[in-house]
Amino acid sequence: MHNEAFALLMGNAGRAMPNGTPLRELSPELWERARPLIVQATLGGQGAVLANQLFCLSRNGYADEAYLTISCDPIREDDHYVGVLVSLTETTDHVVGARRNAALREVAATSAGARSVDDAARRAVEAISRHPSDVPFALIYLVAADRASARLAATTLPPARDAVSPEVIDLGASHEAGWPVALALEENGIAVVDDVVSRFGLLPAGDWPFAPTTALVTALTPPGRDRPDAVLIAGISARHSLDESYSTFIDLLTKHVAAALAGGRLHEDEERNVAARAAAAAARAKRRARIRAMKERFAGVLEERTRLAREIHDTLLQGVTGISLNLLAVLPEVRTSPATALPTLERIAELAVRTTREARLAVWDLRPQPLTQRELAKAVESAARLALGESSLTLQVSTTGCARPVPADAQGVVLRVVQEAVSNVVRHAAARRVRIGLAFRGAWLRVRVADDGKGFAVKRDFRSYTGHWGLVGMRERAEQIGASFSVRSGSGHGTVVTLEVPLAAASKPGRPA
Repeated sequence: MHNEAFALLMGNAGRAMPNGTPLRELSPELWERARPLIVQATLGGQGAVLANQLFCLSRNGYADEAYLTISCDPIREDDHYVGVLVSLTETTDHVVGARRNAALREVAATSAGARSVDDAARRAVEAISRHPSDVPFALIYLVAADRASARLAATTLPPARDAVSPEVIDLGASHEAGWPVALALEENGIAVVDDVVSRFGLLPAGDWPFAPTTALVTALTPPGRDRPDAVLIAGISARHSLDESYSTFIDLLTKHVAAALAGGRLHEDEERNVAARAAAAAARAKRRARIRAMKERFAGVLEERTRLAREIHDTLLQGVTGISLNLLAVLPEVRTSPATALPTLERIAELAVRTTREARLAVWDLRPQPLTQRELAKAVESAARLALGESSLTLQVSTTGCARPVPADAQGVVLRVVQEAVSNVVRHAAARRVRIGLAFRGAWLRVRVADDGKGFAVKRDFRSYTGHWGLVGMRERAEQIGASFSVRSGSGHGTVVTLEVPLAAASKPGRPA
């Protein structure tokens, strides 16, 4: 026997047979599942339950998905089992609701790490494909920037160049035979396709014996924007009618997919911004490198010009000055006593040859071979006497301290500074005596050129002395080798030029007192 509730629950199967019809005839499918429980209740006197069993019931005008929990309890009378009570409880809403919630969670979780819009579409469709009971098929189309077409980004269907899953949809063409993507985008809403079978034939049913007849084409609008840029096409399973619960699920699914695409687009934008910033930084670095190279080239040219000016001053100008002074001194003798003037003229010729040689070395930036201490002292005296020319000044050169090797470049600076300092004495000091001292003190060589001339007021900026390029040149030469250069003078008290040269970079003793 069965009651009216059973008939309503089982649909056509429950109404087709009169009351009293055996269960095996009333519902063979239910009988197959309930028989073991009935046997257990009859023979063992124990109740049994079989939960959440899927049935395809013909009710509501279509083959409906239903989940039933079957309970079998023995009926006792006078200590005898006279029958079994079979109770059916429908759990469809609970099972389907849990299944749909699981689908939504998976779509959200799977799409969370998307690195682009296309990646987000693929991840979302991949997650949807694992839930064919509620979405038997799905496609995602992305709208082109010019909004003239939409391209297929992901689908659960095999890609094909036909109306079912074309690679590109022309949004200006008619949608009578294909998906109404343009209509959904235009209305920024949902376009219902209720003739899927007649349009496309039988499409995947999602583990259900009946193919879907309906699909929803939904425009996807990113958060914060007013125009959709994608479309989700979702098949509606034939398991259920598109009731409120099913519509709510599809709406939530659409929002999850839209959020996934927005996340992918945001990541794309961030990567583009990072790339743009990197490109801008590279361009700035390249521009700075060009500017730095230009500055270095300019500095190199300026340095070379300065070096040539300094060398010309220290070689050509001093040599020519010496030749000029000697010629002025010997000219009277040439007129009165040519024989007596001959040695002086020979020295002038030798000075001219030496000046030419030194100028050539200076232009090519060639340096002489390193000198010993004794050779350095002799070279200093020779440079000083060359600067004196035919002057009547008294020259005194002395060397003190324990000698240490002097680098070749430092020797060149010492000779040039001494030569220039003595030349200045000859031209400007009106002195009677010049004393040159070479003092080796620890890791330092102090070179001192002192005269007893008229002196002058020393200014910090040597460039303020008009015509005195020699002071600037001496200081620049000292800076090139890490030496210190100073000038001490006063009106009527003579002048002292001091050069302190470091001899060993490894040892760092204090400067000599």
